[in-house]
Amino acid sequence: MHWYNPYVKWLLRSPFHKLISGSVMLLEVRGVKSGKVIPVPVNFMRMDDEILIVSRKERTWWRNLRQQAKVTLFIERTPKTGLAMATEDEKTVRENFLAMLQANQTYRNALGIHLDAQGQPTDPAKFEETAEPLVLVRITQIAD
Repeated sequence: MHWYNPYVKWLLRSPFHKLISGSVMLLEVRGVKSGKVIPVPVNFMRMDDEILIVSRKERTWWRNLRQQAKVTLFIERTPKTGLAMATEDEKTVRENFLAMLQANQTYRNALGIHLDAQGQPTDPAKFEETAEPLVLVRITQIAD
């Protein structure tokens, strides 16, 4: 866990959450083996009626979502539930990662990925290098 995650969790639970809650939420995942609730701050993007998250494969929290599982998400301090499923399928990850980049200039800037007029990476090698270590988590059936 990154050293700053406790601070991000605190901020997301505080009245100051609006500083980051437009693109960062607190996700609670239940450990498959431990049964413990694991709170994880994650960058997210709303796509239609789903929420998409990409994470690095080296992180462990998403492995609890290899089978569809109920999760709790806190968006702007409001708890919601949903069904989450992680996938490592390279084609699916790349397609959704590109869609996330196309929809969010700030995300592109943070990663240093530029898109052409057709929405394709201007540096395909950089895109592939960035996408390769990623996993996709899709959250559906979101309810209050």
